[in-house]
Amino acid sequence: PMKSRLLLGVCLSALLLGGVLVVALPRLTASPHLDTVDASADSLAKKYNSPSGLCPWRNPATDLKAFFPTATTSKEEFLTLSRHTGEIEKQLHRKVTGEETGLQIHRVYQGSTPIGVVVARRVKGEYGAIEIVVASDTQNRVVGIKIQRHREPEKTAALLKNPDFLKFFEGKTVQSEWNCHCEQVEISPKSIKS
Repeated sequence: PMKSRLLLGVCLSALLLGGVLVVALPRLTASPHLDTVDASADSLAKKYNSPSGLCPWRNPATDLKAFFPTATTSKEEFLTLSRHTGEIEKQLHRKVTGEETGLQIHRVYQGSTPIGVVVARRVKGEYGAIEIVVASDTQNRVVGIKIQRHREPEKTAALLKNPDFLKFFEGKTVQSEWNCHCEQVEISPKSIKS
């Protein structure tokens, strides 16, 4: 009986060890699994040229002084706009995407007094994403606009960065006429979409 128990124990131990080796050995000898990332130009363009969505404010210190010379600080905030979807769609005359129901804003202060807001947004241009920075005062009037990045051809880029074109938007509110009728700026048919 003692020898049979010992033999049974050795057999069970061997079975257990065999089971562990069957499960563990392939994992121990296999190459480590690494997730792959598609870094092709098409994949990166889809990721970074999305028509809208969160967009970084790339030059806050420089832009802050240009838009609000007396500003001392800014604080980042995220607004969820999903409860206003109907109103936004009415203003835009189109359906909004899920990305458009969130908005990252930067509240601007002089000391502890709020003096404005800055929003950076990515929109779809003819040749890729156009990143726009818009600053508004506490009465919701545009203080200034800056194009921080784009991939447009030279003629369209010249229009987008034309001081007369950008100045057109200063003082605008939600109720303003936003179609540019700038006599000083010639808008070519190829630039209209952008």
